[in-house]
Amino acid sequence: MSFHFYRKPMIASATALANLLKKYECYGENLVYPENEEELYETAIANTTLITSALTRIRTAVENVQEKVNKMEDQYSNAKKSDQKDLISELHEIDKESQYSQHLASAEEFIHTLEGQLTKAKVNLGRAQRKLKLPPSRDSIENASVQSTNGLNWSQGT
Repeated sequence: MSFHFYRKPMIASATALANLLKKYECYGENLVYPENEEELYETAIANTTLITSALTRIRTAVENVQEKVNKMEDQYSNAKKSDQKDLISELHEIDKESQYSQHLASAEEFIHTLEGQLTKAKVNLGRAQRKLKLPPSRDSIENASVQSTNGLNWSQGT
């Protein structure tokens, strides 16, 4: 029993995740929003769309890697005690080659950063919509209804 069939797919999946993290790295930097309402509106819409897309792609890549990890853990759990020592060695080799655990940790951290950037983009979008007297986007309405059902008044901090 071995993880032979998991090695190449794991390396490919971990590499894809690392490439996505690198590709979207600039989205984690401090995004600048213009003061002009029209430009603010356009920038906020673009950032909301781009960050949402990046989050979706990164989460999908994380799930792909995690699925392979789970399968290897299941195979390890179901292996005979005598085979488990070899499997754990092989698992460490795969991790060393693919750096999947490091990429998963980096992705988790970056997801939190992107979620913060997405919140900032949505706040700026709402501000621009109010200044331009545009109706709130569907996303804004859904977020407001979730907050109101929680019984929280965010403006008062209670």
